[in-house]
Amino acid sequence: MTGRNALRAACVVCLALGVFFRLFHADWKLYSYDETVTSLRATGHTYGEFERFVHDGRSHSIGDLTTFQAPSAGTDERLVWQSLALEDPQHPPLYFVATSLLERATGDSVFLRRLPAVLFGLLSLPAAWWLAYELFGDSLVAWCFAALVSVSPFHVEYAQQAREYSLWTLITLVSSALLLRSLRRGAAWAFIAYAVSVGLGLWSFPLFAEVAVAQGLYVGGPFSSAPRSRRWIAGAALAVGLVTFLPWARVMAAGTRTAVSDTGWTAGHLSAPLYLGKWLFNAGTVFFDLDYVTLLLAPVAFLLVAAALWSVWTLVRTSSVREWSFVALVGGISALTLLGPDLVLHQSRAGQSRYLTPLWLSLELAVAYALTSGSEVAKRRVFRDVVLSAFFIAGILSCAIGSSARTWWIASNQKTLPAIASALALQPSATLIYVDDDDMLLEILPLSRPSLHFTIHSEIDAAALGAPRDSFLIAKPFAVDQSPVARRSRKVALPAFFPPTQDRAIELIHRRAAAERNMGAAYQDDALFAVTQNPS
Repeated sequence: MTGRNALRAACVVCLALGVFFRLFHADWKLYSYDETVTSLRATGHTYGEFERFVHDGRSHSIGDLTTFQAPSAGTDERLVWQSLALEDPQHPPLYFVATSLLERATGDSVFLRRLPAVLFGLLSLPAAWWLAYELFGDSLVAWCFAALVSVSPFHVEYAQQAREYSLWTLITLVSSALLLRSLRRGAAWAFIAYAVSVGLGLWSFPLFAEVAVAQGLYVGGPFSSAPRSRRWIAGAALAVGLVTFLPWARVMAAGTRTAVSDTGWTAGHLSAPLYLGKWLFNAGTVFFDLDYVTLLLAPVAFLLVAAALWSVWTLVRTSSVREWSFVALVGGISALTLLGPDLVLHQSRAGQSRYLTPLWLSLELAVAYALTSGSEVAKRRVFRDVVLSAFFIAGILSCAIGSSARTWWIASNQKTLPAIASALALQPSATLIYVDDDDMLLEILPLSRPSLHFTIHSEIDAAALGAPRDSFLIAKPFAVDQSPVARRSRKVALPAFFPPTQDRAIELIHRRAAAERNMGAAYQDDALFAVTQNPS
């Protein structure tokens, strides 16, 4: 078997594993808060309706909350649109409407709620191959890029989250491939499809506008070698795609205050060391994320990030302007759009890894090119194979270990939910009388028996605890410490829960970051527990 064939075979193995990791435990991993919001929108309900329901002072079965999580036959797409426009205007309705339609056709379960994201994540693999081939014209680079995306822990995690990020990834890849195809061949269908993809990208996630800007600069600048007539047509197709987004752009403009308030948590200030560390961790998760478990593995992530940065330099030095400029524009615009305001306003929005998806795709493209086509390393077969194997093995190990944990870094504040559900399950007629966070009711819903009842009180007081012995409250330690009544209650021991168990250094970093963002009191995300009024 020749060197190229052997490498192609390794890439095919990675692709097969990537398919497996995107499907494995998709129904078992904890359903995160963001995912419950997706389901809420897909039902056409608003969060305000949910809060009014749980705070009406009456006793409810937790199974009653299913109406806020599972679309019914009477769910209307207009209600989905209205829910988002009223409370979540920064999220266009394409993904949520698609989720609602699919669930109404297939039924309701955690797996089916995540099925759209999983499907988009799977479709991203052939789309990655197509983009790399259109850009570099080398099938080996295409196989390598698809393999890197396939076993990337970042892409796998978001392919199993019921949010629009895997759709955004897919359309970014497809739209870019269509643009390059239309410029190279000039086929009418490619220009039309490109215009449609731009519209779909914006209707899937507003930050696709970064990709559209990068594509516009590529078409209008001195980068592409395509005939001027094709570039004019591509520019017109881009404009048509942008125009299709005007209806929701008006919604976003009208809801600017709501969007700013809803995303304000991302704007907190972080000191330079923590901000840089967050960036390094985020970049590392594209290839390796086991340093989330212990900082002893951080050097592995640093070495892979360093290799990725070297790949970018190699790409610029050895590829044509047409090739490296496209990668640089897509990744650079994504980074600067968030990094620039952060540096000026002393915020940390760019610390949210999912918002930088185009940048991570650009890094992976650079690595695929540098290690298979564009450098002296690529010509040294043994060394090349060692470096590529390091990327593949790091990704595979990360995905293998992450897939065996019920939650990971994208939703680490849920680590105690199974333990709380287990503690409540031991009581045949348990009733929740106080929950420190209403959202937890939706998060714990898939783990609880439908007969579990709850009556929500606004504070931990004698009235809240004057309920039967099998009544529970769920709160964080600081909330209990502030209540003299609750301090006399008996804490219920929570069963041990499988990892990730963060080491002490990581815990200290998290607490320091929370303190800098003025979230210190509310942190303690792994310290939720249940207490009952009287010892048995």
